[in-house]
Amino acid sequence: MCNGNGKIIRKPFSVKNSPDGKNYLIDQVRKSCLHHGIKPVHVFYGGEDCGSYADYFIFALRSENCLVAGVNAHDAKKQRENMQASADRLDLMGICKMLISCRGNCFPAQSGIYWTLRTLVRQRRKLVSIATAVRCRIHTIVDRIFPGFLNEKKSGIFPFSKGSLALMGNKFAVHQIRRRIGGVHCGLHSLRSTLARNMLEAKTPLPVISEVLDQGL
Repeated sequence: MCNGNGKIIRKPFSVKNSPDGKNYLIDQVRKSCLHHGIKPVHVFYGGEDCGSYADYFIFALRSENCLVAGVNAHDAKKQRENMQASADRLDLMGICKMLISCRGNCFPAQSGIYWTLRTLVRQRRKLVSIATAVRCRIHTIVDRIFPGFLNEKKSGIFPFSKGSLALMGNKFAVHQIRRRIGGVHCGLHSLRSTLARNMLEAKTPLPVISEVLDQGL
């Protein structure tokens, strides 16, 4: 236990993960508050984000109108005074610094908005990883068929824009490109005209065609 200034007022002690342990912890906190003149309304509990085995213990504390905050273990480690050694006292002081500086999370980690946001962040990270892998694969294939097409400086078309995807999705076969290179139609103007012609054949509105061509350049 420590006060708002980070001064330790009670040495570390063990608490059982049970209703009796919860009552024992609250009783010890109450006695320390009386001894040091701390108002109970100014007391909050905190620790590193732990496993599901402590969910009921934390829920029981919150049911007693106790404020419980959790801190990230990696961030708490950065707050330790000695980075070369690890001990209960050093770890606890790192947690205390995080809590005193209001860097704890007071929402249950496995439910509510916090859990939803954390899930969305993880899913987005996976989607970005998949999209990056697909783009790298497309780059490899396109460089074999049409070197420089996905290089904006060489082709003048922004990679993976609407215009770029439309061109790659239609008439991008090897024999078609070879025929264009061997014939009279080749280069950026041919690509733009092909894109515009395909969109006109698909009955795309003219404002949309103009927007796509502008984005492609």
